[in-house]
Amino acid sequence: TIECAGQCTALRHAVVPEDVTGDDAEKMFDGTNSVPDAPTGLRNEMFDGVFEGHGGNKIPDTGEYKKHHSKDVYYKVGAQMPPDGIDEYWRKAVVDVTKCAPSSPSAPDYEEKVDNLSRWLVRNQPISLAVNAPRAEALTLGRKLFERTALVVYTVGSTDSPDAPPAMTCQARPQEAEVFGEFPPRKSLGEYTRYPVVVPSSTPSYGSSYTEAYLEGLSSSDVAGGNDGLGYVRGAIDLVSDSAVK
Repeated sequence: TIECAGQCTALRHAVVPEDVTGDDAEKMFDGTNSVPDAPTGLRNEMFDGVFEGHGGNKIPDTGEYKKHHSKDVYYKVGAQMPPDGIDEYWRKAVVDVTKCAPSSPSAPDYEEKVDNLSRWLVRNQPISLAVNAPRAEALTLGRKLFERTALVVYTVGSTDSPDAPPAMTCQARPQEAEVFGEFPPRKSLGEYTRYPVVVPSSTPSYGSSYTEAYLEGLSSSDVAGGNDGLGYVRGAIDLVSDSAVK
């Protein structure tokens, strides 16, 4: 999952205007910082550096992705959304650049493009979404995407106003003692928790999963705590035939 990969806010998919070219995508990565190892990155506060040649994941297929001419970055430019379940390429800088961003709200295909992007986001569930548009349109577009999806982090910026700089994917910076914004500085940890958990979730559950037999043995009353607390979605539940999925 994205959480286990530790890159919940890394840029993996960029939806851009139709006039963006491959040269534009190449230039976007020209300023990428390279880091030989973690200690060097920490000493020089290079939180945005890319570990050159990192072996945590395979190298993308160069028949599908193009490698930057001098950086350890791979990208692909196209008009269609990436297929569902795209590989995250843990610790690799790999970006799908899709040329189908909604243009002006007055465009006849504006709502269709917003809907298509929203459906992709719902199906693939990235944690972080950065929305950029002209200042007069940015909040409206951001609100539409917020209302039609269910992600964790939304950041809205503009492409034409210094008062609202472009939004980036919201990075967690270790030098600021931040892990999902929930981890206080270690010297103050005792003021907030008595237990060695750095995020407000069950640490032993990471990497764990339920067995299919266990899920098949459950009923909706088990989930609802012995009453029909799920009554508001009862119709949808009853349509599911697979007992493990239900």
